[in-house]
Amino acid sequence: MKNKRRIYSLENLTEEEVAVCFAKCSRTPDSFEVIAKELTEEKSSRFHEKWVVGYGHSSVAEHAVVRLAIENVSLLSVEWIQDNRLVSFTEKSSRYQIYDKEHYFVPTEIKKDKKMLKLYRQAVESLLDTYEAMIEPLTEFVSKREGEDLPVSKLRGMVMDQARFLLPAAMLTNLGMTANTRSWEYAISKWLSSGVDEVVEIAKEAKAKIKKICPTLVKYADKNEYLADIYNKSKNLVKGVSKEKVCNRPVRVVDWDRGAMDKVVATMLYGGGSGDYKQALSWVKKKDKKWKLAFLKKRLKERSEHDHLPREFESVFISFDVLSDQGAYYDFKRNRMMTQIRQDLTIENGYMVPKMIKDVGMERVYMEAIEKMEEIYRVIKKQYPKSAQYLVTKAHNRRYLLKMNLRELFYFVRLRARKAGNFAYRRMAMIMLEETKKKYPELMKLFFEEKELDSRKKIEKEYFWKFK
Repeated sequence: MKNKRRIYSLENLTEEEVAVCFAKCSRTPDSFEVIAKELTEEKSSRFHEKWVVGYGHSSVAEHAVVRLAIENVSLLSVEWIQDNRLVSFTEKSSRYQIYDKEHYFVPTEIKKDKKMLKLYRQAVESLLDTYEAMIEPLTEFVSKREGEDLPVSKLRGMVMDQARFLLPAAMLTNLGMTANTRSWEYAISKWLSSGVDEVVEIAKEAKAKIKKICPTLVKYADKNEYLADIYNKSKNLVKGVSKEKVCNRPVRVVDWDRGAMDKVVATMLYGGGSGDYKQALSWVKKKDKKWKLAFLKKRLKERSEHDHLPREFESVFISFDVLSDQGAYYDFKRNRMMTQIRQDLTIENGYMVPKMIKDVGMERVYMEAIEKMEEIYRVIKKQYPKSAQYLVTKAHNRRYLLKMNLRELFYFVRLRARKAGNFAYRRMAMIMLEETKKKYPELMKLFFEEKELDSRKKIEKEYFWKFK
């Protein structure tokens, strides 16, 4: 039948051929099957050279997808790897796997300096010896407290949730990464511009592997001097900024939307109407708060616990200045749709000690391992500041900015504050929720119930012993 709807997959084509096939539909009435029959790898390569590379039609490259297995890269490098939005990742879990003492990264500049290499290994291996030594007493403690019926996987998760705070950023991990070649090209360019030797080497290897699959589409992914300048010279510019009155609160709201409720309601009306946005906003501002709340309650009435908030909630934002343990940030970095600006890893902001470590009588051993590492960190940092970051543990506190819209915040808190999650990031998510409620009290009551989540105080009392 003429004009019958057809939905089908394209088989036996390379990724570059698929991209060309889809791109050509904009200029020809032929079906994708007809277009595909005319394609060869050579023709596809010429097409991409002309249109994607030559004329900058980069969206064509989004149809070519490449998956890479990335093994034995440091936790520090993963922050650069995962700092890309339109990409999919799955990574080795520090919650359900025990990290091997032999598997950690040593920067090239440290390898070349025998004195520093010896100190570096002492710091890492002291942390890992303590990490391994804590596993048995923690396992016995949790088994006794929770009972024999506790599943093995849950037991291990509860134990490693405590022990993993001693893991330094040098630990090696594995991850799978899936992205289209437009995203790969940008990611590789960022990595090559990072100024971190390990990340630069990862970029070169990834580019070489992708070129075997898509010879043309990442060929010109190179170091970007503009990005390199942003990444590396900003550190020099900030030296004159005073640190006398640094705020040590875990979360501080630094910016938010003053007309939040009006904006959400106006955006909802705009989507269902035919006038302009300014007109809708002006009309909403004339309504009282009672009417606006009733309107929003009606719109959200049918939402189940599995539904996201309507997209209109993206019209309102909030920004946090956060100081948390690195373990919490390492999980938060995966929420990539928000804006994240992180500072370098450092020991300057102190570290945390989980309560369970004290309960099993190992708080002194834990703190001694960290403090030994800190002494070595200070020595190495004087000569090799970038390499010193590899010694910083997940227990150490780190500063970062998070900016997100309310729809993203809703998803973020529901994901990160749930009881099945790690206590460190649950605490931070709950503090962010508390601070958001202060700025948007009426809006937050519409979609968050107190009974759903443990309070920040309950989490701190149950899981935290000391913040140093």
